[in-house]
Amino acid sequence: MAFSLLRVSLILPAVLSLVAGVLSGLARLGIAMPPFFVMLVGVHGALMVGGFFGTLIGLERAVALGRGWPYLAPFLSGIAAMTLLVWPGEIWGRCCWRWPRCA
Repeated sequence: MAFSLLRVSLILPAVLSLVAGVLSGLARLGIAMPPFFVMLVGVHGALMVGGFFGTLIGLERAVALGRGWPYLAPFLSGIAAMTLLVWPGEIWGRCCWRWPRCA
């Protein structure tokens, strides 16, 4: 039972990444979207590839291995995707080049 709860909690970031990635992709095509998804246009690819596919495929492989430690990869992928949703990549890019002065 504990592992099924773990799996569901790891799928949630993947689903959120999928929704945000699809809606930011639609905003990229020029369809009117709320400002939050327009802001995520620059991280559309990272959300879809790293956030959705990375988390989902990593979870699939972890379940197939049947051990505890492989769940670390989808967990970290999901954390990275949620970080992109909270703090988009444009801000990350500016901070990486001038880290001590990052606001």
